[in-house]
Amino acid sequence: MRFGICTTPDNIDVLARAGFDYAELSLNTIAALDPDAYESLRRQVGTSPIKVESFNGFFPWSMRVVGPNANPEAIRSYAESAMERAAGLGGKVVVVGNGGSRRIPEGYEKSSIIAQFAGVLRVIGDEAAKYGIIAALEPLNVRETDFINSIPEGV
Repeated sequence: MRFGICTTPDNIDVLARAGFDYAELSLNTIAALDPDAYESLRRQVGTSPIKVESFNGFFPWSMRVVGPNANPEAIRSYAESAMERAAGLGGKVVVVGNGGSRRIPEGYEKSSIIAQFAGVLRVIGDEAAKYGIIAALEPLNVRETDFINSIPEGV
């Protein structure tokens, strides 16, 4: 059995000493790093026994992916650069959670959002496929979001 943990980049060296096998980082945090900070992290991960195999927090909470404020071009651009960074750190799985980014705007019905969100997932899936990364949709509890709160809804 292997053990990993959700953490921040500054804990990678600590994980090795604690006996973990891998780290799971927040992708929106990694995507927001300036190029020098990202390269520094990439070098650190490259020499560490701890690999970054998975990422949570695909989108920033401030980026709306459904509703009238969703910007398909910004979503595509973000997904391209975020996935490239995930691959550069050795990522194998990205988790699409981030309830705030997919919260249904007031006045919209869940049924009207499904097709829009499916398009977002296609973009993510296409980008993930370029790098052999698995994209996993995470159902979240109702305190985090009002959209996709169970496995049947995710399916």
